[in-house]
Amino acid sequence: MLSDSDNQLLTELTDDLTDNIIALQLSKGLKASGGSADLIRKEVQDTIARIIDGSGSFEFQEFGRAEGKAPPFQRIYDWLEFEKYGINWHNLTESEASRGMTADDKRTGIAWAITKKIAKKGTHTHITGKNTGVLVEALNRQRIKEFMQKLSTTKASELKTDISRLLK
Repeated sequence: MLSDSDNQLLTELTDDLTDNIIALQLSKGLKASGGSADLIRKEVQDTIARIIDGSGSFEFQEFGRAEGKAPPFQRIYDWLEFEKYGINWHNLTESEASRGMTADDKRTGIAWAITKKIAKKGTHTHITGKNTGVLVEALNRQRIKEFMQKLSTTKASELKTDISRLLK
């Protein structure tokens, strides 16, 4: 079981890491709807602190998706709503309109094409091997070192207090 001060430190750490992940997501242009940031959960229980990716997408934001498995169609379809990379499915060409195509048909077709391409080749991040840093930069050696120093200072202070009580 954690002491109140340990629990406080772990809570501060998870809050800080979560805020940092979201800030990095924004600064790196990885935010579309904000849904992934909204679904991050933090837990501090017993001796474990966790940051939980409720959307399951931060891993792909960091490392990309390898070829061989398509992303969920609905995620790509929904992602297109935010016109993240200038993909405009709202406007139909004359040819598309003359064939009776709707904007939703176009959006569906684009989503399927993106889904199939990712399944065949992977995402740009994965192909290039250039991770975005949204997770790795949030939890870096400096941050861990700072946390350990804070923990050491807190524990030393608690130990001094306990010893002084024993010596009275």
